Amino acid sequence: MKYFDETTTENVISLDDKRNQELIENQIYQDYLRTNENVCKQNSFENKHLEKAFTNKTYRKAMKNIPQDEKDVLYFYVVECKSLNDVCRELNKSKCEVLRLKKLAVKHFKNNLGKYKNTNKKNGGVVNE
Repeated sequence: MKYFDETTTENVISLDDKRNQELIENQIYQDYLRTNENVCKQNSFENKHLEKAFTNKTYRKAMKNIPQDEKDVLYFYVVECKSLNDVCRELNKSKCEVLRLKKLAVKHFKNNLGKYKNTNKKNGGVVNE
């Protein structure tokens, strides 16, 4: 696959070259970060209260019952839009540990959602707080 300016045949970029693909992907990622930087800064709740990000009571309760170290990882990834390396630096943890905590946080959140949605159905649609 090749991309070039239609007016000239000069400056042909071959996407078959792995290095060119990496450069293009990196540039696209950097553009994404620049355009979404303001969105990330608009969120104004602390990692200690990540559950406040949700307006749905079931989701809020599910997030509230996740261990704090897992919430911290989610906060930096989702709210602060930080990269893996940045999260590791912020929390003073290894990449392996951060990835493990992220996986556990998602697992706990899903399990809590299932538990609280079932409770919600049993209580006739009322969520106990």
